[in-house]
Amino acid sequence: MAAITRGALEQILKGVTLNLPVVAVQNITSIKTSNGDERYKITLTDGTTESSAMLATQLNSMVASQKLQVDDLVVLQKYICNEVGSRKVIIVLQLEVVGKSNPGNQQVPLQPVHSTSAVKQPMGAVRQYGAPQMQQPKPQQQVFSGKGPVARQQHGSINYMPIKTMNPYSKWIIKARCSSKSDIRTWDKGPTNQGKLFSCEVADENGGEIRMTFFREAVDTFYPMIQVGGVYSFANGKLKMANKQFSAVDCDYEITFGNDAEIVPLDDDHSISTVSLQPVNIHDIASKPPNVSIDVLGIVTEVGPVSDFTSKAGKPLTKVEIVMLDKSEASIRATVWGERAREVNNEIGGRTGIAIGLKGCRISDWGGRTLNTSNGSVIHVQPNIPQAVELERWFNEGGAGNGNFVALSSSSNIAKGDPKKVHERFTLASLTDCKLGEGEKPDYAEVQASIAFVKSDKLWYFAAPEEGNNKKVTQVADGQWHCEGNNAFYATKENRYIASVTLADFTGQMWTTAFNESAIQILGHDANEMESWMETDEAKFKSIIADSTFKPFVFKLRIKDERGSDGTVRKKATIVSATPIDYLNESKLLLEAIARFD
Repeated sequence: MAAITRGALEQILKGVTLNLPVVAVQNITSIKTSNGDERYKITLTDGTTESSAMLATQLNSMVASQKLQVDDLVVLQKYICNEVGSRKVIIVLQLEVVGKSNPGNQQVPLQPVHSTSAVKQPMGAVRQYGAPQMQQPKPQQQVFSGKGPVARQQHGSINYMPIKTMNPYSKWIIKARCSSKSDIRTWDKGPTNQGKLFSCEVADENGGEIRMTFFREAVDTFYPMIQVGGVYSFANGKLKMANKQFSAVDCDYEITFGNDAEIVPLDDDHSISTVSLQPVNIHDIASKPPNVSIDVLGIVTEVGPVSDFTSKAGKPLTKVEIVMLDKSEASIRATVWGERAREVNNEIGGRTGIAIGLKGCRISDWGGRTLNTSNGSVIHVQPNIPQAVELERWFNEGGAGNGNFVALSSSSNIAKGDPKKVHERFTLASLTDCKLGEGEKPDYAEVQASIAFVKSDKLWYFAAPEEGNNKKVTQVADGQWHCEGNNAFYATKENRYIASVTLADFTGQMWTTAFNESAIQILGHDANEMESWMETDEAKFKSIIADSTFKPFVFKLRIKDERGSDGTVRKKATIVSATPIDYLNESKLLLEAIARFD
């Protein structure tokens, strides 16, 4: 039976490093943090001293599963001791239960101590146990002169904290590879509120990922230094809860760096993967909201040509479109923007059936569900990771079957397909009768119906004029348009439809929402033209609205039940596409349907 290391806690609180001390658990208390997360506070004893400690969140499961209980003897395998105000708190990062405590046991030896003074490790790094440790030599550092953020030259050895064990209660220094990096963005909200920022995502050797954002002075110092693929150590940042809207990284925290940041360029470390992807299933993208950033990995089935054009705001643009699918039996169209479009097109070389990974792409509702890269996205053609190899093997061995996949994007060739047979279509009433949209994921259905009414007020919203960015903008005092989503300012704005449309067929009516592309199919004009006519020729504006009614279309609808704030559940239908009736083809489909009854 393991013996308590008498006096261990007193020495730990003094900063002495012990080799695998054994202590007893006297109490376990559940507490709620300010953000609602659950943490566990424990009371430890070494036979002479009692001390409170916090369990790292990765140990919560041990308490929940009762693998860690009161009166357990535990070996502290990894821990740190932090100063919180005027007191010191032990943070337990890793432990092992080795038995039950024995209050009558008086013969408890003191474990050997391998540091003879209160030694603070660099930046509160995690102590590694298992072998005797000696005091680390202090790194020699050359610091750039002047006030502000510094990039240090580093020598010697440092123990780095894994990203997955980072928490607000500890100081830290991490070693990670930059997997993506955004452009510099600026904001100007008056003489006293101006600045700039950029973001990057990094991953360490344990597979942990985290998003970092640099502000003001730190931008000037570190933007030229930090490059995608480079390995660095990071310290002196502020850890805060992550805003999942702007990052696909699977981490509860993110880091902000200001004028006291310390970044060290390091030699390449081959233990840190050069490809960092946390892909979601393509089928699941249908249930995610627009503008969310995700990673995706799929098989290339179509590649369009590189296209150069000028946006309505007068900005030259380059893009290439790719259709991709995966094992979730769904396909989606992704657009790669900028000069990276040419590089990706050359890397693919017109091939299909190869894997491609997109890191940090954004979901759009343009043409159903589509994906867009941004300046911070990373594209991996045939990435050297097991998931990509397995995906290509699955596809090459016929895993895609007959190609009968759910197409999330309405405007790609694979998404259009042939019109559904008449007997495969739904009526408006049958959408409810067949309980479409009542599951966890939305359902898609094709109906033939007519436009009964188009609501003419609030027909569009003001959006950023940047391709791939559909976020709302508001006009500020100086006439510029401000986007809260990315904190950017634009000289112009782009109108995007968000039209409320009533559909009708012989079974009933239904309210639907038509976003930009499907609304253009219905009205025949974009929202910028409509705003111009509303201001200069109201009669023409009204006539366009009136002319759109009572026209039949074949609609592809996205159906999902939503619960309102009052608890009422309503069926929300979104028009993915609106195709005018091809009467010759419809006649053929009707004849086929009639023949089925023979």
